[in-house]
Amino acid sequence: MNQTWDVTINGITYHLVLIRGKKPAISINGEAPILLSKLKKKTHVSEVEYYIALGAQTVVLHMIGGNNAQAVLTMNNRDCVTGAEYEVSKAAPWAWAFVALYILNFFFIVGGAIGGAIAGGCGFLSMAISADKNKSTLAKVMTCLIVYVIVTVISIGLAFLAAQIMRSVY
Repeated sequence: MNQTWDVTINGITYHLVLIRGKKPAISINGEAPILLSKLKKKTHVSEVEYYIALGAQTVVLHMIGGNNAQAVLTMNNRDCVTGAEYEVSKAAPWAWAFVALYILNFFFIVGGAIGGAIAGGCGFLSMAISADKNKSTLAKVMTCLIVYVIVTVISIGLAFLAAQIMRSVY
């Protein structure tokens, strides 16, 4: 579903339409769509900022959680729809503790490609969970802790399975 905004800059109103899909694009005043991949961007843990020049101003399109998820348009750090101040989602510093735990799991429980994929994916997941603005810190920490415990139990199971396979082969 397309999303639209009307932004007024120096008395000129710009009509922006976000066209979602495999190759998301933005159309300004009904002109040919510009692919978001062609715009200047800044990537964060769970959102990407796309910079769009409108006259003498630059507006920022925040794509939160992927190209087909939530989109917020801001100008001068204010949401163009609500007027509220907008703050980019950033990972909480405590999330690095979970990343460190996953790295320890990689070195001491399951190494190699599988361990690296688990550690990298779950470390990224912890950072994304910590950046969620809609949950309390306690809920985010508990979610990360539950994920860590489950992943550690699975990793230990994989390590024992690999040990059993190695014993039966050799």
